Amino acid sequence: MHFLIYGAETYSSFHKLLELKNAFLKKNPSGEISTFEDDWKLTDLTTLANQRGLFTNPKLIIIRNSLLKPSVVKPKGRKKTPTTSKASKTTENPTEQLITLLSLDPVNIHFIFYEDSEPDKKFKPSELWQKLSNEKKNVFYFPALTDPLKLSNFVKTYLTTKQIIEPLAITKLLAYCPADLWVVTSELDKLAGFTAGRPITEKDVEALVSPTVPDDIFALVAAIGNKQEKLAIQLLQQQLANELNELALLKLLEREFRFLWHIKAGLEKNKSVLELAKDLSSYDFVIRKKLALAKKISLEQLKNIYLVLLKAESSLKTSTLPPATLLTLLIDTLHKQL
Repeated sequence: MHFLIYGAETYSSFHKLLELKNAFLKKNPSGEISTFEDDWKLTDLTTLANQRGLFTNPKLIIIRNSLLKPSVVKPKGRKKTPTTSKASKTTENPTEQLITLLSLDPVNIHFIFYEDSEPDKKFKPSELWQKLSNEKKNVFYFPALTDPLKLSNFVKTYLTTKQIIEPLAITKLLAYCPADLWVVTSELDKLAGFTAGRPITEKDVEALVSPTVPDDIFALVAAIGNKQEKLAIQLLQQQLANELNELALLKLLEREFRFLWHIKAGLEKNKSVLELAKDLSSYDFVIRKKLALAKKISLEQLKNIYLVLLKAESSLKTSTLPPATLLTLLIDTLHKQL
């Protein structure tokens, strides 16, 4: 038997993978599970699959993130010559050769193909992909979860029946978190531990959960940090056109540059990504997203930018100039700090 699990919503797909693994072990207590990922060799997998005999244990073979790779790798640059013609031939993806292995011993050898993404518009289904996806009962697709109602229902069902979360708290939590169930569940665990059985309130969320900065805000921060003044002004105007409050926008910029400042300080102490995430009460993927920009700007520059933003906040509250004009002028002032 073989299964296909794929989709951008990796929390649910990962737990489906665990479910299938546990079901296999429950049915086959002495079963063997092997996982192949990245640059695995077909010969290793074939050898494993061909290990059959009277006392051979059932096998579950998991192949991760191979189906959505290009089925043919084309050489670049060099022209064909008598000495390079072999090297310049296209190389077939070994997953295509797995088709014959799928029916080798369907009783004792089981396959799970797991992809933590989904096909893009340019994807051309391979013969193996078509074979797997046609067997609907063994296909599990988990698209990105963005629907507010479905996200809200997930929050309710994730918590135990003894734990209650108030509707306003759910709304606040989903406003603070990205549509990423790994992040949402992590924050729910933290909230449940803090409230110790009592209902989770909106104030609990405000006290314990840090708002995630939207990608478009970080794009503005990156444009400032990369000295792309025209792009920064354009992104600023887009935010104002979306009716984001000027003071709220300034607060988000303050928070982001303060965060970059702390990352930079940690980098200069040779701290790892995981250490930075722990120190800043954040996630490693958040740190990695901001790492390149933090490396590009000096500690002194980040400090000066943060101080300029604090001063701008005071000016925003007292100046007679329109707030939008003040923020546009601020972009120029920030670029002068770099």
